[in-house]
Amino acid sequence: ANCSSSEREALQRFLRSQLVESGGQMEDPCAFKGVELWDGHVISLDLTGVALDGQLQELQSLVKLQRLQLQDTGVRGDLSALTGLQELTKVNLDGLEVTGELSDLEGLRQLEVLDLGGTQVTGELSDLESDKLYRLSLYDT
Repeated sequence: ANCSSSEREALQRFLRSQLVESGGQMEDPCAFKGVELWDGHVISLDLTGVALDGQLQELQSLVKLQRLQLQDTGVRGDLSALTGLQELTKVNLDGLEVTGELSDLEGLRQLEVLDLGGTQVTGELSDLESDKLYRLSLYDT
């Protein structure tokens, strides 16, 4: 699997607890199950239920990312880490130790699905600017 060096490095940091080393070579993070590439860029991360100790901030260089599904992974961080990921359409961070304000996502105009149940996110719904948003989950926040 071929992805840019900056995206490969970001994934390697993010997935460090899951990547296997064999024969002195680290498993290719761009070929990790749940990582989807298009034209050399990571466009989807579906790591639902995979035990990770990564931080949202480690994903900031995945600028073409459209779908981010990290529910039940153990990932932590602040919503502000997603501010620059302008192509995001689907974000599921249910049950994670995520903090921040909904206003951190105000520039994500492509957002269709936002699941933040069980997080520590706060803010006003009016801070979300996407007119494409059709599913919003904020239970236990």
